[in-house]
Amino acid sequence: MIVLNINPILMKTAVIMYRDLNGIKIRQNHKTSCFNANDLLELYNTTTEKKADMHSYLRSKQFKKFKNEVIKDILQNTQKIGILKSSEESHEMDMIFLDETVCQVKRGKNGGTWLHPFLFMDFAMWLSPEFKLTCIKWIYDKLIQVRDECGDTFKEVNDALFNKKPNTAPFEYANEARMINKIVFGNQDKGQRNGASEQQLDMLKNLQKIDIGLIKEGKEYFERYEELKRYALLLYPQIS
Repeated sequence: MIVLNINPILMKTAVIMYRDLNGIKIRQNHKTSCFNANDLLELYNTTTEKKADMHSYLRSKQFKKFKNEVIKDILQNTQKIGILKSSEESHEMDMIFLDETVCQVKRGKNGGTWLHPFLFMDFAMWLSPEFKLTCIKWIYDKLIQVRDECGDTFKEVNDALFNKKPNTAPFEYANEARMINKIVFGNQDKGQRNGASEQQLDMLKNLQKIDIGLIKEGKEYFERYEELKRYALLLYPQIS
């Protein structure tokens, strides 16, 4: 069963981000990464003559089949890094948990249908090919922006290491990058940042910012590693 190892007081409410798409604010839950599909539906229905409704998509075979594929993919990835157990009982509970997580229909404040990013893209494709392209370009542009910010922030990490110890050896800079890679990707392999998702890049950027503060506080390497792991679990429980 998936366990979110976070402080329930600090994470009592999820942070909702508002991202602009052609003048419409698309809500995204920072904790789960899910998008509010009703916001996209509003944009579609106000810009096209043909109208669509959410229930038709949720009842479609396309949605049901693709949702199962998304759930299976999440299970495989999380089992690889040891987050999930492998017993039949826990597997069934994980399936139920993920089924309720990748697609949530809520009422009240921030209500609507919240979809996992993959399902959000599938919904856009279901609306129309033109809308799918619009959403792909929108997410791609954001990915480039976050990638640039991630690179700039790592330069600041190196500056902080240099300011702490001007005679820092070249391998120490590389070790700092590998340390953060291990927290984000589960291993220290090189080249992973080039293929990282937007969420992974966002995680890298924010952990690097925290790392800068820890370096300035005089924290040693292993102290920084333990602190960053705790922050990762707190800020990114769904992928940590």
